[in-house]
Amino acid sequence: MASLIRNCGFSWFYTSWEPRLWILYEVTEIILTSNNGLLRTEDIKIFQDHITEMLHNGVEVTLHRHGYRCSDDRDWEYLVSWMGLLVLLWRLRIDIMQVRRLMDNLTWQDSAEEYVIRGLDLRLKKYDGSLVVAGESHFFHPFPR
Repeated sequence: MASLIRNCGFSWFYTSWEPRLWILYEVTEIILTSNNGLLRTEDIKIFQDHITEMLHNGVEVTLHRHGYRCSDDRDWEYLVSWMGLLVLLWRLRIDIMQVRRLMDNLTWQDSAEEYVIRGLDLRLKKYDGSLVVAGESHFFHPFPR
């Protein structure tokens, strides 16, 4: 999913803001896996503000604070995991190309339980919600099985 969103060109215009989780995820994916982010247009700036809030306060705190919702509970679980991992990688200052590589692997090798990037000394266990970088452990909301 990560590479699909990042590699597609699209535009949208929202007439009124609603706390829709899929939209926040898409904007988060683009902003945290690109070098240039997104143009700050009137209809997207609130999502950008919420991403900034997630980077500082955490994903689930921000989602609950603003009443984000998703029509499918299973989607909620996945999207919280994806965004939590993106936020963690951003906080750890992982190189953007390595973030893209990892997110692409999660998309295209979805049956794998563990991902390793040797040059970075990075090990991700998605169902445990654990990320080890240079021997230091970090945690995010685990992906559902």
